[in-house]
Amino acid sequence: MNAIAVTQWIIVIVKGYLVLGLMFAIPFIIFGIHRVDPSSKDSSIPFRLTVLPGITLFWPLLFTRLIRGQEKPMECNAHRMCGLAQIRQSPSRRAEP
Repeated sequence: MNAIAVTQWIIVIVKGYLVLGLMFAIPFIIFGIHRVDPSSKDSSIPFRLTVLPGITLFWPLLFTRLIRGQEKPMECNAHRMCGLAQIRQSPSRRAEP
């Protein structure tokens, strides 16, 4: 198998991935985007057209979230982890009257 044949196979695979992504993205933008991101429920048409390329590329991730019913994942960074650790370590304090 020469380099041209390999390149042609790569192009066919990428085209197939993008076609599947576009086939997923259009119904997802119309019917399913609010299930994954509730804040996009009343989003405008220009917003939905703006996210179309991203949905086309990341369709396996969004498809998985749609099937599992997951919303946006919680951000996990050092600041959030430090805050959660402090909440767990601090004794519960009651407000005195």
